[in-house]
Amino acid sequence: MNFKGEQVASFSAVENATTNGLQQWEVKLHRRVIGAYLLQVNYQVPTPGQVRETIVRGVEASDVNLQRGFVTVQSDPRLQVSVDSPPAALQPAEWQSIPRALQQGLQATSANFAYRLVEPSFQLPLRLERHEAAKLARCPRQ
Repeated sequence: MNFKGEQVASFSAVENATTNGLQQWEVKLHRRVIGAYLLQVNYQVPTPGQVRETIVRGVEASDVNLQRGFVTVQSDPRLQVSVDSPPAALQPAEWQSIPRALQQGLQATSANFAYRLVEPSFQLPLRLERHEAAKLARCPRQ
């Protein structure tokens, strides 16, 4: 889990604070923020080799009046990801519609899917298909 933002001072997992399998995190800011604030959250969902499906769950900020944003799904080049139907909480979006400030540190070419966040509490089921690395043929030296 990684949090980025202009005022982010530090972040850490809150001990013994999990709900429905979700870990609570504390993000400390340099100063109090009133109004809109851009916070970028990146995390990975580790999946063992034999897993064919996984779920990406939303990140919910507590003690905020309004939470809006974007969700992008990026995968390893040898992992093909597909979505049958995204939940109503996510609306398909074009990469270009994501504000530049939120695109920092992300590569457009590696985004498999992009969504506009309508509701922060969501579950996005993903189907996974793994592809083995291509084997290279040895050429005899002459």
